[in-house]
Amino acid sequence: MVFSATVPLVAPVVRSHRAAVRAVLDRLDDRLLVVVGPGLVQDAAAVPDYAAQLAEAAARHAGQLLVVLDAQPDTADGGSAQGFALDVLRAGLPVAARTGSPGGAPALAAYAFADLRSADVGAEPRLAAPVGYETRAGGDVVAAVEALRQHAARRALLDRADGDRCAHLVLRTEPHHPDHDPAATGAALARLGAAGLPRRLLVAVSGHDPGRQRRVAASVARQVGDGRRGIVGAVVPSFLHAGHQRTAARRGVATAGPCLGLPDTVSVLDALAVAVERRRLRDR
Repeated sequence: MVFSATVPLVAPVVRSHRAAVRAVLDRLDDRLLVVVGPGLVQDAAAVPDYAAQLAEAAARHAGQLLVVLDAQPDTADGGSAQGFALDVLRAGLPVAARTGSPGGAPALAAYAFADLRSADVGAEPRLAAPVGYETRAGGDVVAAVEALRQHAARRALLDRADGDRCAHLVLRTEPHHPDHDPAATGAALARLGAAGLPRRLLVAVSGHDPGRQRRVAASVARQVGDGRRGIVGAVVPSFLHAGHQRTAARRGVATAGPCLGLPDTVSVLDALAVAVERRRLRDR
């Protein structure tokens, strides 16, 4: 298949993207990792336009943010998924994948999501991309940290792939729960440290409406700017237009979950970039 033949040609680019993500997670690079996009999409035709505009915003903040696009077609056709990922790479953005998703292209991914709700954490296929483990909505952090600790022990026993070395939590948030504020992120980082795990996490800028998502993003930016180094990035659900729909009736509106529109997404990236610069000033 033509896509399979193309993968080796872009392998150096993918390796470079993975190395950049690992450097941020290991804090060898003081930028923030920002994983942005709608996740699984039915409206795949809208993604190239979205990716091109997101790439422009990412380029403006390349010194402060490492932006990765999270968008996979809702299909079981592996060739289509690889072709889709290649189109995103041509736009100049690293791509994310999701373990267990038929629409993903793990061979091309710079970052991967796994789900800590799985009963067998760590049993996913061998991955070279750094892996973020999503907590339950509302953040059962105790259970999540224990599952991640078990994963780390299993990785050591099985000599798992390099991407697993950078495994970390993605702290999901839930309406009416202050699970993104300094107390909540501080408690999550403390639990990671107490478990002997690296004190690092991404915060998901999630919510049922754009107002909630903007407030979570502002909280994350404030904490980064105030010097909380354990927050190494954010996950920003985003598509061309704000909102959520069950089927792809309107172009550029997400089907996997509520998303910010592109203008709000650009504003979030602007705020996160300013926060990184504030943190750099504090660290001088």
